[in-house]
Amino acid sequence: MLRGGTLRAPDRLINYLYDTAWTPALLRSQLVARETLKAMQMRELSPMSLRLRVLLQIALAFVRHLLRLRQPTPTAQGPKRDELLLQLSADNEQDAAAK
Repeated sequence: MLRGGTLRAPDRLINYLYDTAWTPALLRSQLVARETLKAMQMRELSPMSLRLRVLLQIALAFVRHLLRLRQPTPTAQGPKRDELLLQLSADNEQDAAAK
């Protein structure tokens, strides 16, 4: 695959499923996260019932995406960037004056 080239259909499907099912399930479920880590570390296989529960979690995340039942994005907390930079520069000036 060349940089900037178009992806083949199977690769596009894998990317789509990763973005719409696997990642949301990973962020939402500790079970999916734990099993993903175990797979990355090539550890022992989990029992079939546990693997099916992981697949169910991933399928539910995909259905939520299809139905657009996503969790709302949390609003930003704390000061705006400009205010924070002003506070930091004021703190640095006070530290320099104290020395």
